[in-house]
Amino acid sequence: MVNGALFLFATPLEDAEKADVFYDSPLTHIEQWKKIRQEHPEFSPKYETYPRGRMTYNAHTKTFQLMADKAILTNRKILAAIKNGCGLTETDKVVLIADPHYRT
Repeated sequence: MVNGALFLFATPLEDAEKADVFYDSPLTHIEQWKKIRQEHPEFSPKYETYPRGRMTYNAHTKTFQLMADKAILTNRKILAAIKNGCGLTETDKVVLIADPHYRT
């Protein structure tokens, strides 16, 4: 999230990397940030400057986990946009996790 704008890169589950029961996107913040900066050179070169997060899926519990900065987790509008952008429905279970790795 940069200046209130959401940059979302979703990976379908069938294209996700699987480790045990967890599914995760192969995309990295570093690589995606390079692409964003090509279109927005005015943004800081350090992606860590901005709130960010990652959505994973646990096939055992059938839940999605959004690990993110608190600025994202406390913004209902951004959360709705993330769920919509990931193709999630009201019946999909999403666990919100404040992760210090994504803290700005």
